[in-house]
Amino acid sequence: MYLFSTNALLYALVRTALISSIALTDVEAAKCGDFFYNECSKTDSDVRYDPDASIALKDQDPIWSKMEGFWIGNYTFFDGEGIPQASSTYDEAYGYGWPYGYADYRGAINITIIGSRLYQHNYFFYPPASSEFCNDNSDPPPGKLNAYGSGACGVNGGFKSFDAFGTSSHEKDGTMHSLPGAGTYADFVNIAYPVDGNTLLYTSTDDSSQFHSQINVFYPDDKTRTRTAYGFDYKSSGRSNPLFYSSLYREQKVTEEEFLKKLEEFSTMYNIPTEDVAPYPMKTTCLKGDWAGGVGAVCPTEDSFCDVDPACSQTPYSGAGPTVNAAKVGIFVALAFIILITIGVLLAWKAVRDVRVAARKKFQNAIGGSMVEWSSLNKSPKELLKIFESLDTNGNGLISRGELDHYTKEEGGLSDKELRILFADLDIDGSGGIDFAEFCAFMTMTDRARGNEAFEEDEA
Repeated sequence: MYLFSTNALLYALVRTALISSIALTDVEAAKCGDFFYNECSKTDSDVRYDPDASIALKDQDPIWSKMEGFWIGNYTFFDGEGIPQASSTYDEAYGYGWPYGYADYRGAINITIIGSRLYQHNYFFYPPASSEFCNDNSDPPPGKLNAYGSGACGVNGGFKSFDAFGTSSHEKDGTMHSLPGAGTYADFVNIAYPVDGNTLLYTSTDDSSQFHSQINVFYPDDKTRTRTAYGFDYKSSGRSNPLFYSSLYREQKVTEEEFLKKLEEFSTMYNIPTEDVAPYPMKTTCLKGDWAGGVGAVCPTEDSFCDVDPACSQTPYSGAGPTVNAAKVGIFVALAFIILITIGVLLAWKAVRDVRVAARKKFQNAIGGSMVEWSSLNKSPKELLKIFESLDTNGNGLISRGELDHYTKEEGGLSDKELRILFADLDIDGSGGIDFAEFCAFMTMTDRARGNEAFEEDEA
């Protein structure tokens, strides 16, 4: 029973050591650089691999808090030569051309950021076309219009709208990736990159022929934004300069109440028919309707957001987490096993010793009474020989395993294990038989051991 308990204890200790070493590779709280883990590698310190890093735009870069809100401003749109863009008839088939003035028009932009997603709604108000343009285009060809909507050329201004939707990215560095927008710019995909605390760079392309860039600068304060934009047509023929437009936007951040008042003011200032202007406050998810930029517009779905939104799409950056330092773990496991083996050896030695002591006591009691009264040191050789011969039942001068077994079972009640250890102790030379000299030597050693035990008991 004692040996069983010892083995069970050893098993439990070994199992605990093994589980502890294995568990080092799967500890959620572990961090690279901890004692049993390697120092941080590039991957470990890369925010893209950090599952706890925020995907919220405003958490990733303060520029997005500056972007959010209601903006109103003055805008100028130039051609490739730096001259305000000329008015042109509107092509009904392609949605191209704009029969209104570009030199000084107005805009109102509402930007809302919720977590990883950005929602931008743009309202633009244009003054009526010049009398010169209206005279030159008083009878436009079929499919061409000198005014858009219900207004008249030179009398009413024009309204245009479009949306932009974007999300943060799996880069987790403050960049924003756009969804296909609604309206005129639906085919363009743009990415916005924070440059510094006051600057944001947009790049946009239709992946076909055009590339656009826009710089947003907040200066001298967070409520003042200046934007410059450029468009390049790198597949156009017959044009030496690929720049085909540039623009300048001067904007101020206002309250929602001021924003709604300005929408009304701009419509009135340019005499834009009410039915040609998108409703405000917005009553739909995006600016779809029967106005330029709203015709045929499709609001983004959750699925289209999840094509790019890190909140609901699979990250391409999946790190393995902190890596275990094999050398340190190896040393730890080796030391643990050395300690366990040492403990095991000591426990096993003690178990055998306890069995040996018990066997000797039972043997001596069987052949000579109590240990207090009996001592080989007080026995003459003849008395020892008499005891020896009582065990050597066949008289061949050797006590066999069978003779010892027979005697001790009858007289001492030794177990098989105790008998096995006792015989090994008596049979000093390992010949398989115990002669008289071995018997006397054993008895003498037993007396000395008994003396040591008595001394230990007295000390206790």
